[in-house]
Amino acid sequence: MKRKALVIGINRYPFLRDSATAPPRHLTAPARDAGAIARFLELYGDFQVRRFPTSQDEWEFDSTGLVVLEELKTAIDQLFQPKEDSPPDTALLFFAGIGLRREGDRGETEGFLATSDASPRKHIWGVSLKWLRQLLLESTVAQQVIWLDCSYSGELFNFPESETETEGSDRCFIVASRDSESAYAHDGHGLLTTALIQGIDPKSSPEGMVNSHTLTDSIARKFAEEATPQHPVFQNAGEPIVLTGDRRVMSYLFKQDPLESLWTYTDGWFSKDHPLMTHNFVGVSGNSSYREEVNRALGVELPKKWWENPESGKNLYESLKSLCGDTFYGHKATSKRYISVGAAYLMALMAHQRAWNCIEPLTDNVSDWVSWKKAASSYLFPVQDRETAVASAKALYDFFFCLFEQRDLARHSQVKTAFFQGEGKMLVLEFEWSADRAAENRNQDDSLAQWTSKILAEESVTIPAKASNTRAAILRLWRNMLASQKGFMGPGVVYMEGRRLVVASTT
Repeated sequence: MKRKALVIGINRYPFLRDSATAPPRHLTAPARDAGAIARFLELYGDFQVRRFPTSQDEWEFDSTGLVVLEELKTAIDQLFQPKEDSPPDTALLFFAGIGLRREGDRGETEGFLATSDASPRKHIWGVSLKWLRQLLLESTVAQQVIWLDCSYSGELFNFPESETETEGSDRCFIVASRDSESAYAHDGHGLLTTALIQGIDPKSSPEGMVNSHTLTDSIARKFAEEATPQHPVFQNAGEPIVLTGDRRVMSYLFKQDPLESLWTYTDGWFSKDHPLMTHNFVGVSGNSSYREEVNRALGVELPKKWWENPESGKNLYESLKSLCGDTFYGHKATSKRYISVGAAYLMALMAHQRAWNCIEPLTDNVSDWVSWKKAASSYLFPVQDRETAVASAKALYDFFFCLFEQRDLARHSQVKTAFFQGEGKMLVLEFEWSADRAAENRNQDDSLAQWTSKILAEESVTIPAKASNTRAAILRLWRNMLASQKGFMGPGVVYMEGRRLVVASTT
């Protein structure tokens, strides 16, 4: 499912003045608001976000950047009516900036999203909300989401009721104020943006998910509790649109393979000129954008202390590099594709986040990565072609996920701790249950240890196509650890003895 968002935050309006001698009506909140919304949509909404305007670093908003009318219209048009690509399943437009309202000779009014070149004296107002409304009516995007944090944004709804209905489209329109009202900011954020950020946080939802209906309910409650001079306006149509959710929810709803999602997100990260990766590790501790991008890619919140020491950050970076994007796939067709102990640990974090919505049991005893310099170069699998390497990585991830899933009706994670040994050549995970004890919530009476012993006595072993349970995951992982381009079997071992799962390399 393709989900795209265009997030706009315009601070600079050099031609808008309250009087001829007054200073320009520049703002400070919009770029900050847009940055917060973009981060939430990427982290919790699985949206592919385009920021506007951006600096040379495409991951950051340009707080002093200028956006002209035709440029913004083209970007919005491309979101809802792409010319060279199929339309997304869900398209979301967020705008923070100045809203303008023009009154006609007969008392009719029209609202605009002001661009940096807006100058009413020159009859330049910005993006017309009438134009936007018509674009939405003509768009084939099935799920349309519009959030406008600007004055007079209620003008979006000033059209005949018949035009609000588009067969087959689900909609979520949220604007900051009525058509005649201004919109305000407090504590550095627009009032609507503050409510949006609180409302789309899936951690505040018992279900771990936020949809268009629960979001508007949340915003309505917040503004009802606080006396403000502005009154947001909402319109939901069709079925509820899933906006954000924790990793487990989003993966289930959109059937996304976590590793495929990771590889897509990090595509190109490790090329020589990628702005995100050309950094000095001494400055990583203060570089929040770097850490946030890594967290978004993995779908977890890595401990900040891991980045505080340059050597720790460097070792972590190398393990990330062995798992992600071009480096895992290989820059060339003949490139070696290894899976390291460090990469396995990061997969374990992703799997535990998906299973229990946390990673703490696996990180509590890993204070940093200073001592684990060999984690990225200690390999588990032999050299494999691209297709086999992808299957091997997925088999290892599924193995972790199945081990982490609920066992014996447990209400919390069954992982007690995790730690590295041998400068990162060995990863140990200790569970609250033992491999020689059968789970109480399964029909089979034998334990994993007894089952694997029986498997060895069989003349033929059927390996399931999918890792639907722990046993299937073990068989799939076993098969993939044997496959090699240069021989058979590999330099690593994965085994469980009693309560301890060991992931180790002999290299």
